[in-house]
Amino acid sequence: MRAPKYLHLILLTACFIVPFAHYYLTSTDALMFDDAAEFALVIHLGSIAHSPGTPAYILGGMLWNSLLSFFHSDLISNLNLFSAVLVSAAVALLYLALRNFLLLSRKQLEPDSRILFSAAFASLAFGLGTVTWSWGNTIVVFGFQVFAMSLLLYGLTSWRRDPKFRFLLIAGTGWALGLGNHHLTM
Repeated sequence: MRAPKYLHLILLTACFIVPFAHYYLTSTDALMFDDAAEFALVIHLGSIAHSPGTPAYILGGMLWNSLLSFFHSDLISNLNLFSAVLVSAAVALLYLALRNFLLLSRKQLEPDSRILFSAAFASLAFGLGTVTWSWGNTIVVFGFQVFAMSLLLYGLTSWRRDPKFRFLLIAGTGWALGLGNHHLTM
């Protein structure tokens, strides 16, 4: 049985908004833990962090801060928001990838409600977990890394369902961001 017409879009939107609201409402304008101070400093300076250097994350953070500095000048708040957006986008991409994976495993062309809800709840469980919350709530490279991994998974599962070149470009972008960042798998 086919899912209701707008259910997919509603769940996709929820997979971004629910984690983002959670991260945003529990965020701080201070540095939290681990390497947050180092990453904030190297993004501010345009420098290089500790090994392996995480150049894709540093460049992304610099661009993000440059864009947001027109509206808000606080580096720490801008970079905490960057993490929240990255991890929330990763949760939404993970929903799309899991939806594709479930469709492929069941050899279905169109999703039913069970597939959509399964993909959404699994993605939200990841997005609302303690470790993922910490990635979405502080200045740390892992939020960027999980975004790159989710982009890769979405591109590959989409290409497997519909072998169009654009899906390989999406997967390649995730692969390149992951390799130009920390390491591809976590």
